[in-house]
Amino acid sequence: MVTTRQKRRLEAQRKIIQHFEEKIPYFTDIFDERTFYISFACLVVVCIIAAIVLSVCCKVTIRDADEIARQKEKRKRLKQQKLAEKIIRKKLEKASMEQNADMKKIKHLKALLDKLEKEKQLNDSEFEFEKEF
Repeated sequence: MVTTRQKRRLEAQRKIIQHFEEKIPYFTDIFDERTFYISFACLVVVCIIAAIVLSVCCKVTIRDADEIARQKEKRKRLKQQKLAEKIIRKKLEKASMEQNADMKKIKHLKALLDKLEKEKQLNDSEFEFEKEF
């Protein structure tokens, strides 16, 4: 059920819409087929010129979204590796300080550190390879 207040509100909204509809010209009032194509061609030319000017003067580059995702993934991987290395080093120091240290545990931690180091070198070489292309 619609109350009188809601009816007045709807009527006011309709009047506002009609007012703006009268003021704004229709697409067909502005363009015919020929002028639309001319305007679109001008827009394309202006965009191309703007891209060239921005790339030359402001050093703006257009990058592939895959490249951005790879770099983001690499930063995430490096952050995880640093965190893992920090944790392993702390555990290794703690295990080395203990008098009755388990040599098996220390060897395992050293092996993990070596594995992280190899992964880091692999990631660096992968990054250098991507830079060349």
